[in-house]
Amino acid sequence: ESPPESQTANHQPTPDVKPGTKPKPADSQLEHLYRIATQWAVGTAQADVNRAISDLIEIGMPAFEWMIQRKLAAASHLELRAFVRLAQVIGAPAKSLAARQIDSEDTSRARNALSVAIDAQSTEAGPFLSHALQREPLRRLAVRAAGSVKAREAVPELLPLCLSSDRMLATEAIVALEQIADESSLGTAQALLLSPILPVRKAALSLAAKFPAQAFPGAKIMALDDDERKARVGIELLSALGTPEALSEVGQKLLDPRAGVRIQCLLGLNGRCPQEFRSHLLALRTDPIPTVKAIAVTIDPGR
Repeated sequence: ESPPESQTANHQPTPDVKPGTKPKPADSQLEHLYRIATQWAVGTAQADVNRAISDLIEIGMPAFEWMIQRKLAAASHLELRAFVRLAQVIGAPAKSLAARQIDSEDTSRARNALSVAIDAQSTEAGPFLSHALQREPLRRLAVRAAGSVKAREAVPELLPLCLSSDRMLATEAIVALEQIADESSLGTAQALLLSPILPVRKAALSLAAKFPAQAFPGAKIMALDDDERKARVGIELLSALGTPEALSEVGQKLLDPRAGVRIQCLLGLNGRCPQEFRSHLLALRTDPIPTVKAIAVTIDPGR
């Protein structure tokens, strides 16, 4: 059984460690350091692990190159922590070398390289993700990596994945697009605002809200829809946009005949109701519909 995460959190070298300050030792010594660096950093082993990590960092790129060549493909989750730590401290040269492994035909090597890219926040992985997204065994992890490193290069491959019949993959794809926040994905976000999958809908709304000027016209039209669900989503998006113009549109619908729409407006205007609509908001505290009234009395119109 693995020790709890809190027991391994101190797996850190001393802050004054400088890459490249030690010569590369024999392979047998690198093997010895790697074995120590990749054990659980608990109890009496903690100091040994930290020292071994520090030694590998001080050896620098020669140690990292050795690890990539000899150990990456078969590395366990625990071993990958050492790769991540070295990549973080050594920086761009190490991150670039690890990122290039994503293109490896060896699926295990490519998968582990993706994991390192995610945990080390390696933007250097961006150019390699388009290919990885086309490889089924790597696709899910590549989607996560694309979002994690905000890889705009991966957007064209992510867009069709949002419509996948695999609900989990579709969710992860739109979440990645929300993290990347590229304007070219706005149309897909707008198309998914009515998705029956709640996480997809929320991510799509969050993505659309990152582009207030572009998203406002569509949100305004949705808020006017006869279909209450569409109208509520439109109001939710207007509220997420949060611009004076958008909040004014929400305020105008406080007296909509549909209780669900009134509730959505109340929620969206909490603490920030435009002055000209505050009387409408306060009037809902005596609404004939109990649920509307109950929510209205909890809403702060703002100052």
